[in-house]
Amino acid sequence: MKKAIAECLGTFILVFFGTGTAVLGNGMEGIGTTGIGLP
Repeated sequence: MKKAIAECLGTFILVFFGTGTAVLGNGMEGIGTTGIGLP
């Protein structure tokens, strides 16, 4: 059960921060796709 909870939490964090970085990077000039890809 602990593995399933850890998997769900890890996936949530990766998706949440990944999309957040893409949204913030889209609004800033000069960050580019490299800046979005490297959190």
